[in-house]
This record gives sequence, C-alpha cells and structure tokens, in this order.
Amino acid sequence: MNSKIKGIIVGGVFTLCLAVVAIVLGVTGNFEKGNSSDSSNSSNNSSIEEVQAIPLVNFKSAQVKHVLIENTYGKINVSQTKDGEEDWTVDELEGITQIVSIKSGIATNASTLSAKDLVEENATDLAKYGLDQPQSKFTTQFSDTNNTTKVFLIGDESPEMGYYYVTEEGTNKVYTVQGNKLLYFMQKVEYFVNLTILAEPSSETEWPTIEDLSVERKDWDYAVRFRTEENQVEGLMSSQVMYEPIYSSLNITHSTAVTHGMWGLAAADTEKVFPTDEDFKTYGISEPNAKVTMKTPNITYTLYIGNPIYTKDDEGKDTAIVQGYYAYIEGVKGINAIYIIEPDSVPWATFEAVDVISSLMTTNPIGTVKSIVVDKSGEKDVFKLIGATEENTKDLVVTINDKINADVDQFKLFYQELISCPTNEIYFKEPTGNLYMTVSINLGDSEESDVIQFYTDTDRRYIIKLNGAPTFRVSSKWVEQFVENIQNLKDGKEVKSYL
Repeated sequence: MNSKIKGIIVGGVFTLCLAVVAIVLGVTGNFEKGNSSDSSNSSNNSSIEEVQAIPLVNFKSAQVKHVLIENTYGKINVSQTKDGEEDWTVDELEGITQIVSIKSGIATNASTLSAKDLVEENATDLAKYGLDQPQSKFTTQFSDTNNTTKVFLIGDESPEMGYYYVTEEGTNKVYTVQGNKLLYFMQKVEYFVNLTILAEPSSETEWPTIEDLSVERKDWDYAVRFRTEENQVEGLMSSQVMYEPIYSSLNITHSTAVTHGMWGLAAADTEKVFPTDEDFKTYGISEPNAKVTMKTPNITYTLYIGNPIYTKDDEGKDTAIVQGYYAYIEGVKGINAIYIIEPDSVPWATFEAVDVISSLMTTNPIGTVKSIVVDKSGEKDVFKLIGATEENTKDLVVTINDKINADVDQFKLFYQELISCPTNEIYFKEPTGNLYMTVSINLGDSEESDVIQFYTDTDRRYIIKLNGAPTFRVSSKWVEQFVENIQNLKDGKEVKSYL
C-alpha cells in the first residue's frame, strides 16, 4: 500500500477512535485538522474527566516560548514569534502559510497537559508501554520566572481506546493521556501547512478578469484555451469563451468549475514541502498529466497536476478509481509544496472540451438579425427580418426571397433549430470534402455576420466551419432536416424539429 494512503487511512482510524471516545465520555472537542476549536481541546472535556484529570503541566499558553517535537517523521520546531504573545510559527516551514489553529493548539496542549490515570507510580520497565522507544518526544520551554522546561514521551496506545501512555522524561511515572491532546505531537511537518492553495476572492472584492486560461494535457495533442468576452448572453452564457481548439460560447453551468475552479482551490493533504527536482519527477509534476495556466491582470498562476492516486483493493493493488492527484502551483505567495487534491477539485484532469461549450451554434438574438442567406450549391434563399428589436419581436415580419411572407412563429422555430444545431462533437481539422451549403446570419451593414459552412465528410456526417474555422461535426440527418425546413417555410408548412 502506498505509504501516503496508508498514513491517511491510519489517521482516519485514529480520528474515528477519538470520536467514539468523545461520544462515550461526552467530550465535545473537535478533532478535525484546521478547525479553530483544536486549540482549546484541553478545556473542552466533560465534567467527569475534569474530576479525574491529573495535571501534568499548568501554564498559560502565552508562556510557551518554544516546542521541539521529535517523532518518527523527524524534528519540528514551533517558536513563539514575540515574547508573551499568542502567536507561533513552525521554523521548518518558513515562507509557507501555516494553519494558525494548529500552532495555537500545540501551545495550548503543551501548557495545560493533563492525564486521566496514573498507571504506574514507579515503572521499572518502560518498554512495556512503548516508552523506551517513544513514537514522539516533545520538549516545551516556558517563559516563566524559572524558565521551566518540560519533556514528555508518548508511547503506545493503551487498551483504553483513544488514550496513550505518557511519561515525563526523568521520572518513572506512567500516565494515560487522551489522544486528541497528543495528536499534533505525532505528525509530520506537512500536517501544519495551510491547505488553501488559492483563496477565493471575498464578496467585497471584484474577481480578477481571466485574460487567458489554458489547459494542456498528456492525452491531448492540442490545448484548450479560454478568455473573457463580456458580450455574451447574460444568464445563459459564461463571460468566458473557448477560442482554442475551436471558438465557442460556454455553458455557464458546466464551464464554471473549469474557468473559475482555481480560485478557492484547496488540498486534502500536503505530501511534500520544499520539493526538489527529484520530488517533481517522483510525483509526476515535471511531466504533468495536466497543466493549467491562468493569466489575470496582475498575476499568472500555473497548476501542475501530476500522478493520480488510486484506491486499493483488498489485496493492496491499485483499482481504476482515482481518489486524488498530486499537484503543485506556481504564482501563489506562501505556497511551496506538493499537495494531494481530490478529483472533484481538479476538473482539468478529466474534462473534455465538448463538456463545457454552449449547445448553441451562435448566440445572436433573433431581434438583432437583419437577414439569413442560405446558399446550397449555388441555389440561394434569402430571409429578411423587418420590424423587430433585440428587446421586442412582436412586430417581426419575415420575407423569403422578397416574395413570400413567412409564418413568423414557424420562422422562429426554424431559427431556433439553426442556432441549436447539435454541437456534441467538436472537430478542428480542415475538411477535405466539398462545400455543400453556406448559411450567413447577417446583423446589419455595420455588424459582423456569422457564417456557417457545411462540408461533406462521410455518408452520415458533415463538417462545420464557423466563421472560417473548423468547429463541429454534425449528423447528415440534421442537415437534411434543415434543408427540408427551408422548403416547409416556403410552402407554409410546419417546421420539424430534429430531436
């Protein structure tokens, strides 16, 4: 089993054990990492425990000058930033943003440590408690008048679930201490790293404009790129558009996680701080599965999504289920670590371009259209729209080839069929077939037109070029139905829906 995942599982079991004990004893302390209530664990015990508690240390947390933690992971130094103030920093994480509640929790637990039971007054065999080779040792220096130093050893878990054997170095007294008071002293340094990778802008702050967002993937031979264009249909379209490998408006519901998911990005855990080039290779960061680059007016952020982490089966073998990815980000102050991020938080690792684009071929409201010209192999049909505005189509009149007044309601259905042409297969190679039909949607003499060209591909497909760029491949049945609907409008018949 991957040692990291094993650690996560063990940590989860440990936390569950503590939670069960808390329920049984009526303890209300919160054991989750990063919760501000962690720092007050020692004061959140039930009245029963308070009666039984044996004080081992009794200082104010502001008197904690320094804590040295030595455990199976290595050494961690927690230092007070200024004498007498309740603020500490992990020396080994200089320059990296740390979880404030955990640092204060260390000071609180180190200064007010208490035991539940005195197991043995004068123990002659510390090995039977795991205290000859303790899993953790923490040394606390206090700033009292005597400059007191206290050293405690943490041994094995006791038969009473959720409690550990503890002794003060230099004595032979062995106690049981509740695990939630010792949790921080048994962690690796990465445990103290803040898991917010890129903070989400506050409600009072304007979100930065996405000037460009690109996604590159190992399994793609192209990049998907987005940019902000404010003239999209409000409420239906995102303010961003895709402009590579095709140009398309975006579905606001399906695209938001991709275009804005960098803000508010958080990790499930920290794997490695201050990673080396060798670490980048090990975790797949140097050759990432996905690379996301977001350019804003002031900062460019780059997220590297490395190797996936798979769940294990009963035999300890990888399954096909991904439970996380290793990731690293550049451009964020206070961040220099490889993280583990859950799959839902990194949609760039798995999304496809077709997942986020709009289902509309174009987004021109019918009231803005002046004419539509259909040229099929040299045979033209011209639809002129008169009397409508973007806000009001009540007085709309539609003529066909300057001779026929079309049924307006049927024409609206025809236009809806046109702009909602199926876009579920993107295509961006130059077509090799013949031009079959061109549809021009004209917005007026001073406005640009949208030009949709249909090229033959196979017996069942046509390739569409939108404004000169290969964009989609659509069913020949849709094209045949569209051509039939032109004739239906001319004949005063009902327009048929493709779906």
